[in-house]
Amino acid sequence: PIDLSARVNATLIGASFLIKKEWLEILAGWETKNKYVIMNEAGEQIYYAYESSDVCERMCCKAGRSFTIYIVDNTGREVMCVSRGFKCCAGWTCCAEPGSCAAHEVTVETLSGYEIGSVSQRPSCCVAAYQVQDQNKKPILNIDPPYCCDLVCSCDEKLFTINTLGGIS
Repeated sequence: PIDLSARVNATLIGASFLIKKEWLEILAGWETKNKYVIMNEAGEQIYYAYESSDVCERMCCKAGRSFTIYIVDNTGREVMCVSRGFKCCAGWTCCAEPGSCAAHEVTVETLSGYEIGSVSQRPSCCVAAYQVQDQNKKPILNIDPPYCCDLVCSCDEKLFTINTLGGIS
């Protein structure tokens, strides 16, 4: 199989990810399928992503639900997908050891089913932190949250830092 991870990584360096909120979700609290616009540093859309998930899981399981997110280019051609299985106990930040029942984990694959890599939640204080792994489950990057262990965390935009394993941003 061809290793597409370098090409995907080069395309996504400096990209911004914006979620599109639906009015039904904002006004009524009804969980809709997520949609994202992925833009380059110049603010131009390079990809669009949309969620496929079950309505009952979205309403009852919220952040623990299973889903598949399809990423398409500007011509509408599917490029890759991100999938996650259901975990009822996931999201406990202090206990989120990769591979445990407490850690959120997603797999990134080409549409032919070749695994490009994965992202696993890792232990942290109060706010979720993640580790990016290659197709062989070798850690390659850490996604670190902003410090937010106060009793009151703001609902402002949260900027996560992507670092090498040696701590270089």
